[in-house]
Formats: sequence, C-alpha cells, structure tokens
Amino acid sequence: MSLRKISPLVLALVVLFSGAPASAAVLTASALTPPTGISGISQGYLPAFSCTSQGNCLSAGSGPSSNGTVSGFTFTQNNGTWGSGALIKIADASASQISVTGGSCGAAGSCTVTGTYGVNNTSQEVFVATEFKGTWRTANQLGLPAGAMGAGQNAQVHSISCVGSGSCSLIGSYLASTGHNKILGFTANEVNGVWGKATSVALPPHPNLNPEMSLNQISCWSAGNCLAVGDYVNSDGITQAFTVKEVVGLWGAPVMVTPPTNASAYAGTTLSEVDCFSVGSCTAIGSFNNATGALVPLAISMVGNQWRPAAAIALPPNASTSSETFLWGFSGISCASSGNCAFGGDYLTSGKLHQGFLVNEVNGVWQAATQLALPTGALYAGQNGGVIEMSCSAAGTCTAAGAYVNASGNYEGLLVTETQNHWQTATTITLPAGATTVGIDGGVYGLQCFSATMCEAVGTYETSSGAYLPFSVTS
Repeated sequence: MSLRKISPLVLALVVLFSGAPASAAVLTASALTPPTGISGISQGYLPAFSCTSQGNCLSAGSGPSSNGTVSGFTFTQNNGTWGSGALIKIADASASQISVTGGSCGAAGSCTVTGTYGVNNTSQEVFVATEFKGTWRTANQLGLPAGAMGAGQNAQVHSISCVGSGSCSLIGSYLASTGHNKILGFTANEVNGVWGKATSVALPPHPNLNPEMSLNQISCWSAGNCLAVGDYVNSDGITQAFTVKEVVGLWGAPVMVTPPTNASAYAGTTLSEVDCFSVGSCTAIGSFNNATGALVPLAISMVGNQWRPAAAIALPPNASTSSETFLWGFSGISCASSGNCAFGGDYLTSGKLHQGFLVNEVNGVWQAATQLALPTGALYAGQNGGVIEMSCSAAGTCTAAGAYVNASGNYEGLLVTETQNHWQTATTITLPAGATTVGIDGGVYGLQCFSATMCEAVGTYETSSGAYLPFSVTS
C-alpha cells in the first residue's frame, strides 16, 4: 500500500456541507465532470484549492488525456456554482506532461496555479498560470536561479500563497548544475501581476554534500511578508528543520529549529506545514525522534516575530512506544487566532493499527492528542488515512477531513467537527453513482470553513474501473 505523498498528478472534487456536529450531518456526494478529453484524476490527488469567499473558490489538478499525456486544468466556482474544467495552456510549445502542484487565490478573479512540465523528455521545468480579472492567461516558465542545471533539471514547486491581486510567493526545489545532483531550495515572488525570476535560498549551517534541501510549505500574511518551513540534511547525515522569513519582499537566511528537550541526539526534525494568521504570528508543525526512538509530532509558534520553544505533542495513550507519526503535508493545521490552533495526522497504536489523531492549542497551551472517533463500522484509519485537512473558523470551532478503512476493507472519506474544543464522531461521505471507496489515494484534499455552519472542501473517489473522479456534496 502506497503512502499519500505530494504528487504532480491530480484532479479536483468539491464538498459543501453544514458545520453542524458531524454526527448529525448527511453528506451525500454527486459527481463532477472532468474537462473534455480528461479520462480521470491521476493518483486521485488534489493539489490546489483556495477560496476568496463562501461559494467562490478555485480547484486545480492534472489527469491523463486522450493523447496519452498528462494535462493540467482549473475549476472555478462562482456564487456557489462550479463551472466546467478548463485546460492550462503553456507558452512553451515543447511542453508535455503538465502537472499541477499547487494554487492560491489572493482576491476574487485573481488566482495563480503552479506546477511542472516536461521539456523534450529531458528536463522538468516550473510554470505559473495566472488569472487576471477572471480570465486565465497562458502559463509561462518560471526562471530558475543562476547555477541551476539545464538539461536533466528536475525542478519542483512545493507550495504557493497569494494575499492580494497579483501578489503571491512560492517555494520549491531545483538541481544545481554542479556537485552530485545537489538539491537546493528556491523562492519566487509575483509583484503587481508580474513574476520575477526565482532566487536560491541560502544553505543552513554545515550542510551535507547534497543537502537535499526541501522547502515544504509557505504561508503569507500580507504582500511580500511570508514564512516558509522545511528541512535539510546536515554534514552528519541528520535531517534538521528550519524556517525562513520574507520581509517586504526580501528573503532572509534560514533559522534552525531546536527540537524539544526530550529529543534523541539524532532527532531528525522536520517541519511540513505552517499557518500564518497575522503579522509575525505563525504556527508550524512537524515531527522528531524522541529519546525512546519514537517519531512524534512537534509544534512551534512565532508570536510577535519571536519563536517560542518547540513543543512535543503527546500522542493518545494507546500509541506504540515506538510510534510513527504521519503529517500529510496538505492543510492539516489551522489557527483561528494567536494561541488557538488545531492540527491532525495519523499515528501507530500499540496494536500496530494506524489511527487518526487531533490536537488543540488552547490559549497558547498545546493539549495532548486525542484519537479521531471513527464512524460506526470502521476498522481503523489505515496507513493512508487519519486526519488530512483542518480549518478553524473560531477558537475551538474547527472542522477536519480525512479517511478511514471500513468493514469491507475500503477507504472512505470523512468529516468531523469540533465545538468548544470538543471533537465529535466523524461522519462518512456517501459517494456518487454507487461508488464504494475513495480509494487508497483519494479522499478529501482541501477544506475551508467560513463559519461554524458553513465549510467547503475538495477531494476524489475511485470508480469500479480503478479511475479517480471528482465529486461534490451538499448538506
């Protein structure tokens, strides 16, 4: 069984539902139609979902087309109605295998979708496609930093954040032209609708010969003011987490993350997700190896531009003493205000079962994780399940999305709500056209809540033929 991973191949689903307690909700899905010529959703994975207001959202992904290649496309929702998908056009005539990896909207009618495309079967380049006043422009190649490898390049975009019309920042990785296929990180900015050339991120202290630098996620609170999180391999071969901040359009040097006090000497810290909700106030989540060797979650918060010590998160009491923690790297953390956040993931129990977990931060204090309460008849969360998405509309009022394995051994999508810091039992999403599973790689991949009673989400399901298709559900 494959683990969920950030993949360049995808299409989208959308879910509209009531924010009433999940146990009372009825979530019956209906299918959405992919663009003409697209036969399905590659790997069932949705990389892009962003809303500017309730009922006005963007979704984008990629799928196999009738000519045997992969094509990227966008879906746009206006006033609660989703239109037909539109294919992404790239200015480079040699472009093939177009794969969306992210997207964000800074204002109504102003969104950006980014991803990769192949050039003559020798290189993988980065593209940016922008929407201006509701019209999508032809996508262009993003210029990589000086010193980037030419032929044989394998550039990737990992995350993008837009905070105004024509104002976005993105992060990714690329291969340097010299030195053992060295993987380095890059950033790029859009200013007044124009994308500048990417710039290389300074290496953290004592990097390995190949630092395998990975910038994993970015979050911006205003134009040109953002925080990115990631990790790299140091000269001792140990993974270390770092943060890097953009101030008024200029990126600083990486800041190393000191692991919690109960960390192993070989902590292997990572940071995979971040949410910035006001000026200089951000929270990031990741994992580290503790003194017993267990891989457990950590959280670190910036308040007033100052980092607080990283906090170790206690897993539920039934966690294995050699537990493994999985944070899927999508939008699994959300903060309603400074000191009031929630996130989730997947962990291994003492009985070697994968279950989902949920964690709350209340007034600046991180609580112990609780096990996700699955619907009746569920077996467990599964290796590809647990909590994947999170969105909080107010302190202690959140909704999470994820997946679990039912009594028939099939993966199902779920939604679960929280009121006054108390999580309810999850509700299953009933799939369209008699479908029985979201599949190993499908499920809910995007979620945004506008109030305690209104959220929207996105994802995919698997058909009897094994293809993945998009769906929507209203409750």
